[in-house]
Amino acid sequence: MTRLDDLAAFVCGASAGALPDDERAIQRRHVVDTVVAAVAGQRCRETAALAPLFGDRIEDRIAKLAASIRLTEIDDIHLPSCTTPSSVVMPVALGLAVEDESRRSRVADALWVGTEIMTRFGTAVRGPDILYREVWPTYLCAPLTAAATAARLLGLSPKQTTHALSIALTLSSGGSGRFRQELSPRWLLQACAVRDGIVAAKAAQQGFAGDGGLLDREWLKESHGIDLDIATFLDGIGEMLSAYAGLSIKPYCSAKQPMAAVEALRQIATSGVAVDSIRSVIVRVPAAYSSMIGGPIDPNNRATTFASVRYQMALTLFRPDSLYDVVREAMPLDERMKRFMEMVTIERDDALAAEYPRCWPGKVVVDAGGQTIARTVLDAPGDPGARLDDLAVADKAARVLDPTVGTEARTDWIKAASDALGGSRDAWKRLKMLVF
Repeated sequence: MTRLDDLAAFVCGASAGALPDDERAIQRRHVVDTVVAAVAGQRCRETAALAPLFGDRIEDRIAKLAASIRLTEIDDIHLPSCTTPSSVVMPVALGLAVEDESRRSRVADALWVGTEIMTRFGTAVRGPDILYREVWPTYLCAPLTAAATAARLLGLSPKQTTHALSIALTLSSGGSGRFRQELSPRWLLQACAVRDGIVAAKAAQQGFAGDGGLLDREWLKESHGIDLDIATFLDGIGEMLSAYAGLSIKPYCSAKQPMAAVEALRQIATSGVAVDSIRSVIVRVPAAYSSMIGGPIDPNNRATTFASVRYQMALTLFRPDSLYDVVREAMPLDERMKRFMEMVTIERDDALAAEYPRCWPGKVVVDAGGQTIARTVLDAPGDPGARLDDLAVADKAARVLDPTVGTEARTDWIKAASDALGGSRDAWKRLKMLVF
């Protein structure tokens, strides 16, 4: 037995029904949250631009859906691995299940399999570290994750699954470079990686065979220059607390790195500090992402608005509804916001670095009329230590979707997502609209 054989055994044998009730509840919540992202993403310019690049085969449709979920920046994230698992596993499971109704009974199992593999793989390659070496962990893990999810949905045998996983690994890239363009190829890369994983599973189903010994030697180190901690990846998989307990849900549209600092400022502002009295704001974060959150923004380039802690703070104080604007065709930037952003400085904090990447913390020190107020946030809203419940996810859905699709449609989408894992025909009929 090779290590890929062991991984294939988990893919073929895992049952979401064995998960504790609280983890199954988290799984259902993440299905709802990801459907919200999928609906919102259909209205983004990047999604429309991707459409002509892919055909009508199911793997192409799934690939486009995966990109449209990820580009919203409201999809979930696993901090220790720096991966966004539902942006890969949900579209694969959704697409293959609407293609063939007989697969729907395996959707919950496939979602768990894919989520577990992506988060473990991302953690094992130190995703939060390699991200700043221009290796995008989600992109690196996507082919393997998509192949595992697809293998379970397609009902591959353990031997076929081993070959699917091997082929998918050899299709992995990860190196993505730096993108700040208005139409970023980042989303194209994700779409292609997801499609590659599905094709790998279908190829194995047709008899194509991969190298089953990839994980029994230093293949990833030799081929990609990336260390893989095989124990972190495989030990105890399926036998201990699942990845669901460690997932974060974003409360609004943003990169994850500035969120703790933004929350710290929000707490200060709601404690009674008058916004007009603020004279300076110091943001302290781990060195790993201090430069990333300090970049300039272009209100007409949505990609630049996600990571800027200055801009996200200004929205929090002056235009909080705009935090939920996924499309971001032309974001507000008035004189009040500009003046505030000029007050913000960013510093590295070694003490906070000790908490990273278990959490992605931030500390804010505000000078308000001679009074100094400081707040440190380790777990931002939506993190495992400050988990969003079903009501909070429903509130997020309303804020994101009501301005674009309306209250009635949003309610229908939430019901369909909530009922999907129960096998509701009406739910799947509606969810099919995201794929076809």
